[in-house]
Amino acid sequence: MAKLFFREPLAHWARVGPARSNGCRYYQEIALGIALDRAEYLDDKTTIDTPAGLFENCVLVGETTPLELDEFSLKAYARGVGMVQDDALRLVAYGPRSPVWFRSRGRGG
Repeated sequence: MAKLFFREPLAHWARVGPARSNGCRYYQEIALGIALDRAEYLDDKTTIDTPAGLFENCVLVGETTPLELDEFSLKAYARGVGMVQDDALRLVAYGPRSPVWFRSRGRGG
């Protein structure tokens, strides 16, 4: 089973924050003939159970593209955390990265 570990930027929540409404649609990418990814808010009260914990009132987003009509992707976002589900992948941990994490990748201190 693949594991998903990341911390979504908090700025992303502004996009899926209170101004949205269920059924709202938007384009994520527009590059004619290459990428026409679209998203639609499906629900904002979804509960997602992951190895990282139980997240309530998640925003559920469905993603499609007219370039691949049989493709559908389902993502869930939790306030203060970011993405907690990407299709079958579920968040396994989240939180601030330690200085050791950055040093091991040649970044910072």
